[in-house]
Amino acid sequence: MQRKLVDGLRATAEEKFFCEGCVFGSMTRKPHKEVTERRQYVPGEIIHADVCGPFIHPSVGGNRYFICFKDESSGYRK
Repeated sequence: MQRKLVDGLRATAEEKFFCEGCVFGSMTRKPHKEVTERRQYVPGEIIHADVCGPFIHPSVGGNRYFICFKDESSGYRK
């Protein structure tokens, strides 16, 4: 602060400065608890689906969306 590197900025020597954004930025999050026991699913019991699009440029077949399916049991994707 003694070197006056910036014009027009009033500097203070207060030690009690509190910046809420700085406090939140320096916080760390606890990791999720690791699941030690996973339930075994029968193939086809749980299916995840994800739709993506619309795309600006259509595919060769003229499609602007696609859907992806994933089986929880086998990890198979189509």
